[in-house]
Formats: sequence, structure tokens, C-alpha cells
Amino acid sequence: MGAVMGAYNRLFGVPACASPLLLSNLLRGQWGFKGHVVSDCNAIYDFFMGHNYSPTLEAASASAVLAGCDLCCGMEYRALTDAVRDGLLKERDVDRAVGRILEARFRLGMFDPPAMVPYAKIPATEYDTPANDKLSLRMARETVVLLRTMAACCRWTGPRFTRLRPLELMRIMSERCWAITRASPRIR
Repeated sequence: MGAVMGAYNRLFGVPACASPLLLSNLLRGQWGFKGHVVSDCNAIYDFFMGHNYSPTLEAASASAVLAGCDLCCGMEYRALTDAVRDGLLKERDVDRAVGRILEARFRLGMFDPPAMVPYAKIPATEYDTPANDKLSLRMARETVVLLRTMAACCRWTGPRFTRLRPLELMRIMSERCWAITRASPRIR
């Protein structure tokens, strides 16, 4: 496995993508993971807007990198320059994260001519198949059901609703799933 995506939730009061316990001690230490960690989209932003864990976007981004979250699915890591300038982390901390990302890109052949990349030789007929379309559709439908079930079971209401935004998440996921299923004329 080359990559792991962190979560939105928190454990022991620390957002998952800022948790040295999860990312450094368990994932990299005990489990020996050598790849890179990417945040879920807007998870770093949520450190200070939802969890009230970090006072600024710079602090949120710094805490994620220091914990071992190498790549941000969003725009939050644009604040890392200011975070380094403000002494929230060192340039070498950013270098470590960038190194893991570059290693993944090198292993994927992203800097090689296409003729040298084995993945580039896989024809679309190998992965763009009715069987894969059927599996993708099933997974999209089950994901939407899971999110609806979670929202119904957890009964998020009142002030917590605006903080957690579960119905907004369901709407976004639902739209993304439908966008995927509409992309292929074979999926009905």
C-alpha cells in the first residue's frame, strides 16, 4: 500500500490528520507504513473551523505536517510558507512530507517517458469494463446509503449540525457519485 487517507473525526480530542498517535506511532511506527498520508478534503480546514483544535489555518497545516500528514486534499497547505516563517514548523518538516510525495510520484513513473511506465501500457479495455462499471455503481449507491444511515442514526441537530454538516456531506457525496455514474453511458 502506498497511500493512506486520514479522516475528519478526532480521537482523544485530536483530529485524525493531526494525530501523532495515529499517523506516527501506529501507522508508521507499529505498522511500518512507508508511503504517504493524504488528508480527506477540507479535513485540515476543519481543525480550526469545526474542531476548534487550531487557532489558525497556519497552525492547522503545521500540526498536520508535524503529525505525518504529507498531502492535503484542499488548499490549506498553501499556509505552510507562513507557518514556517512563524516558527510553527521547520522547513525540514515540509521537506520530509514533500519527499514522501515525490517518492510516490517517482514510483508511479510520473517523471518518466510514457514508454518506460508499465501503467501507461495498460489499455483502457482492461479497466474500463462493464464489470468495473457495475462495481463502481454498486459502491456509489452503498456509500450514499451508508451516509444516509449514519445521518439518521446519529441524529445530528441544533448547533452541532452546523459544525459537522453531515447532510451537506451527503449532498456532496451524492452529487459526486451521480457525476461518476453519468460519465459512462453503460451505467444505468
